[in-house]
Amino acid sequence: MGSVTHIEDEKKELVQNVHRLTWLGVQLVDSPMVGVKVHMGSKLSFVVHVKSKQDLDPILLELNELVLKKSVEAFSQGGYGVLRDQGRLCVPNDDGLREKLFEEAHGSRYSIHPGAKKIYRDLREVYWWNGRKKDIEEFVAKCPNCQQGVMRFGKNRKLSPRYIGPYKKFEAYWESCL
Repeated sequence: MGSVTHIEDEKKELVQNVHRLTWLGVQLVDSPMVGVKVHMGSKLSFVVHVKSKQDLDPILLELNELVLKKSVEAFSQGGYGVLRDQGRLCVPNDDGLREKLFEEAHGSRYSIHPGAKKIYRDLREVYWWNGRKKDIEEFVAKCPNCQQGVMRFGKNRKLSPRYIGPYKKFEAYWESCL
């Protein structure tokens, strides 16, 4: 915004306050009909961050070009020029952004470590990216709290036969009944 040295001493504090409001995204507009109007022009920081990363993702850049040519109906440009799939925010292939979403959805105070299905259902309403379900399953599989009660063995960390055995017995029982 700049220096306030050229302004009268009694008005400097007012000008500095207007500058602070501008940094917060508030605009004061002088209107001849109404007087001074306050306009909130703040942006969501996550959406702005996604937009900056969308410009670097080759797949989303290609989709954005198709949207501009109007050859794709499912995708559109939303507010701030962000690419959206049927209203859902397209998250670029940037591990930091997706990890941030996973941690927020999985580690929330109110949800107590939901499984992959619950996280998938929650995130698919708001966000889109290719391979979303697989990424979510991998994230939940790496969570130490979720894996605490499950016994695994061997080099590939497969489930213990103790967990698999009863299910095979049930299958054999139901097949004999049919």
